[in-house]
Amino acid sequence: MYDVKSLTDRQTDRRNYGIDLLRLIAMFMVVILHVLGKGDVLSSTTGGKHHIAWLLETAAYCAVDCYAIISGFVAYSDNEKPYRYTKFFSFWLQIFTYNFGITLLAFLLKPESIGIKTLIKSCLPVALGAYWFVSAYAGLFFIIPWLNKLMRFCNLKEATRLITVIFLVFVVYVTFANYFGDCFKISGGYSMVWLSILYLVGAWLKKCDIPKKMRNWFFLTGSAICIVFSWVAHEFIPISAFGIFVNYTSLTIVFVAISLVSVFSKLHFSPKSSKVIACFAPAAFGVYLIHEHPIVREHFVISKFVWIADFSAWLLPILVLGSAFCLFVICLLIEKLRLVLFKLLRINQFVNFIEKKLYYIEKSIFDVVTSRL
Repeated sequence: MYDVKSLTDRQTDRRNYGIDLLRLIAMFMVVILHVLGKGDVLSSTTGGKHHIAWLLETAAYCAVDCYAIISGFVAYSDNEKPYRYTKFFSFWLQIFTYNFGITLLAFLLKPESIGIKTLIKSCLPVALGAYWFVSAYAGLFFIIPWLNKLMRFCNLKEATRLITVIFLVFVVYVTFANYFGDCFKISGGYSMVWLSILYLVGAWLKKCDIPKKMRNWFFLTGSAICIVFSWVAHEFIPISAFGIFVNYTSLTIVFVAISLVSVFSKLHFSPKSSKVIACFAPAAFGVYLIHEHPIVREHFVISKFVWIADFSAWLLPILVLGSAFCLFVICLLIEKLRLVLFKLLRINQFVNFIEKKLYYIEKSIFDVVTSRL
């Protein structure tokens, strides 16, 4: 059932539970990608099973793009709001907790296999690029207020023109140019540049009320066509160039991500369902931080799902989705436990205290710099 309220009205709501649900689903799709890829399901299957595995891969490939678009959709507002760079501390603390915490635990259990150097490096998760998405998003974080100003400065026509140019150059052109090389150094979507582009797309969706103006059947039908086309091109057309459509920067994958954000932003839930979604949505990102930690990845993900290839083709999607779901739920519950512990230990109050102190320092620096202009 869909909400009949416009997105303009919904902007006054405290939460968009459809977007929260999409965060969870997108993270589940990320786990599916890792089970298929790093878990060696794709590399260990042949024939019909290989085609089925790649269909799952193609359908889930929009997950990261969804996350980036959601960032812009949620963070943008037509009314300028204070933006505190000190909020980065909360983001960093969550990453540090897992990157250092898991490494420390492994060091205590098997010190001979970890080493002090690795333990020290784990204290700098962003600087040393422990997680590619974290490093890319960390850069985006500091230019978000300026991206918002850019979008806010544009009227509806100018904003649409901007996104049209971005889509034609950085999505359509790049999709085909990728066959020859990384012309704009977007690194196949594994970069701050790509997240920034998708952030603007998300902000545009919200500013121009695109989800309301377009029917859900358009998004859903278009997404199905894009997924099937990308899969068929990758698996059944014997031309290597057609593999370009299964890529974060592919125009078909980007369209699917835009469609999901648009459709889910209009979903309406009962109070009970909303409470369940609101309970677990904040823990979604922790799933990524846990199962993508190098130690966890090595022992529980890499080549750990080869066994799925031994089963019948009809069982393969069930086993892939089931394995991904188990991994997703375990990590989700661990992150939920961390959130509860942080609340009980009043670490959140400590974080707020530190952020306030950092805010005063930030404000003082900006005041000094601007006073000289």
